[in-house]
Amino acid sequence: MKIKKMVFFPILAVVGKLRPRLGTRLAIWFYRMAGMNFVGTPTFVSTDVWFDGSQNYKLITLHEGCNISSGVRVLTHDWSPYCTLRALGRSEKSAVGRLLPVEVGPHAFIGMGAILMPGAKVGRGAIVGAGAVVRGNIPDFSVVIGNPAKIIGDSRDYVSRKFPKEWSELPSDSQIKEVGQMLL
Repeated sequence: MKIKKMVFFPILAVVGKLRPRLGTRLAIWFYRMAGMNFVGTPTFVSTDVWFDGSQNYKLITLHEGCNISSGVRVLTHDWSPYCTLRALGRSEKSAVGRLLPVEVGPHAFIGMGAILMPGAKVGRGAIVGAGAVVRGNIPDFSVVIGNPAKIIGDSRDYVSRKFPKEWSELPSDSQIKEVGQMLL
């Protein structure tokens, strides 16, 4: 896998700069092949996102329509307990740490430079602001910013205020239910 990464990532970086959509398709293809979980297809995955390759990406799940901006870091491991225990005199050198899954929900947006910590779960339609450090569960349709990330609002309220024309053009609840019935 290391050799594949050494060959693939530089190619991905160039393609991503020249043709971002193609870069997203190539990134999804590579990460799927490497074991990452996909539920549907993300809309955009920047080619300079760093996904933790521990466990061959198996601990990471991306859902339909999510967008992951440039400079994002997704961590699934935490080996800091090993260092602390060693500093306190533990002589045993076996690894002490944890591996936890990370999930980005359907149509969630992860802003530039955000960090998703081990165990983070970002809900449906949530917005993670640029540079936010996310741990734990972010509820559906939340807007979070900061370090540590804190909920500051609802993504539906944000969109309805900032984009009233597009908001007014959304289908009604009854239309959404009709489409759902037709798909069954």
